Amino acid sequence: MKLLILLLLISFPLGHLARIEITSGVALYVHDIVAASMLLAVFIDSVKKRKLPSGRLTVPILMFFLVATLSLLMGVNTVEPRQAVIGGLYLVRWIAHAGVYFYLLKYLRIHKDLTFLRRTYTLREALLISGLVLATFGLTQYVLFPDLTQLKWLGWDDHYYRLAGTILDPGFTGILLVLTAFLALETKLTRKVKLVAVSMPVAALLLTYSRASYLAFLLGSLVFAFMKRKLRKALIIGAIFLGTLFLLPQAQSEGTNLLRLYSLFQRIETWNQAVVIVREHPVFGVGFNLMRSTKRQYGFVGEDWKTSHSASGIDNSYLFVSATTGFIGLAAYLTLLYRMIRLGLKDTKRKQTQKASMLASISAVSIHALFNNTWFYPWVMLWMWYLLAETEAGQLRKITTLQK
Repeated sequence: MKLLILLLLISFPLGHLARIEITSGVALYVHDIVAASMLLAVFIDSVKKRKLPSGRLTVPILMFFLVATLSLLMGVNTVEPRQAVIGGLYLVRWIAHAGVYFYLLKYLRIHKDLTFLRRTYTLREALLISGLVLATFGLTQYVLFPDLTQLKWLGWDDHYYRLAGTILDPGFTGILLVLTAFLALETKLTRKVKLVAVSMPVAALLLTYSRASYLAFLLGSLVFAFMKRKLRKALIIGAIFLGTLFLLPQAQSEGTNLLRLYSLFQRIETWNQAVVIVREHPVFGVGFNLMRSTKRQYGFVGEDWKTSHSASGIDNSYLFVSATTGFIGLAAYLTLLYRMIRLGLKDTKRKQTQKASMLASISAVSIHALFNNTWFYPWVMLWMWYLLAETEAGQLRKITTLQK
């Protein structure tokens, strides 16, 4: 069981360096294979025991999966077979990543920690190391390869003097750095190590020039401070963070202009596209995830619609769910998010710092998801499922200890 967790943690910071191009518009990652293996192991165990995998999020996960499956089956006749298969693969990826949650719950019922190279780590410490490696890769890219404009020919955005890291996207790299910083705040470390563990992802975050990530960090920090009852300190730190923005290097690039409007107009355009689609398909949407073909049918994308990395999404997770699975799917997904929040608040015996970090992470992703399809981004899903499983397992251990 430990091997799959280690492979997941090692592959996570590799980002698109671990990308395997299957065919045009279809790619496979090492973490996809690991997550699918975890789901398969959970499925086999459930069949043997003749019961669903246990977990506080089991019902809402399966509920959304069933609604998304139904929406896909209802929409496959409107697209060509190849696009229907690709849409199905998106759904398989989503449930496979959710399998990480079930697998870790199973692992943590037997084991408490993770041993690697003769050292023992808690699962939170192991995830933090993975996040710090991601931050290190990002800082290395910013120093050595600040010009990523040539990647435009491969379907990626042309970033110039922005930290994009191995994820190749400053916005999504930004939210992962935010999550790393919050995890570092709660992890038990020496003062010097904690200072490095928190300041490194925050410094990297500043260099992404991602305004959505800045907002996620600030609002998530407020949640953290509120839970810890340290609002005054949070306001001071927030003021310092905002002041630092004026000291950031300004390259001759629109991407480093924090007052840029181009990306905002792009987001508004995708929001309007989603609204148009939702109006015509309000109940079950167009099918999860048949957005690429749907955008083509509506004339929302150009001739590169099969290869463009942005053609299959909407820059808002909630509008994305509404467009692909309708209001029924949105209701199912909001139920899942509500249960995540309740899981973060559950058990007053849990350490206040860990509870604050968990809720700050959920809040940060929820805010970021207003401007990006964050809740369905593979690396964010993996991080959150991992963290939610560890949180729930920690609560169950405390309850068991108290009962004894």
